[in-house]
Amino acid sequence: MEQRAAIKFCFKSEKTAIETYKLMQKQKAYWHDCLSRAAVSLWFRRFKEGRQSLEDDKREERPSTSCTESNVESVRFLLANERCLTIRLIADELRRHGSTFETDSTCPSRALPIGWMVPPSRQCTRAFVVHRHPISG
Repeated sequence: MEQRAAIKFCFKSEKTAIETYKLMQKQKAYWHDCLSRAAVSLWFRRFKEGRQSLEDDKREERPSTSCTESNVESVRFLLANERCLTIRLIADELRRHGSTFETDSTCPSRALPIGWMVPPSRQCTRAFVVHRHPISG
């Protein structure tokens, strides 16, 4: 947001996008985390079209996470009945694509690898964890 304000200032000062980008790269405040040249040009174009706001546009796409309580509960219910499930079996059961599952230890829906807290008689050959996007839909 701060860099966008600097871009807007340079735009109103009648500098070009490339001049602004080079100036931002030279400043110690931005040189490691400076926006890309394309991003600076994009914001210049937006300001040229009359935009005043520095905020991001509202998006109508999927949420960045689908780790909702109902999704977590669905996976927990399946795991409570059968701990030896692969990601593919969970995805098939919940009618979701398997790529919506991945490892992430920060998600509350994380399951322990097989062998931890699973009776030896019920151990599987595969281990899995359910990630922050366990079910999209």
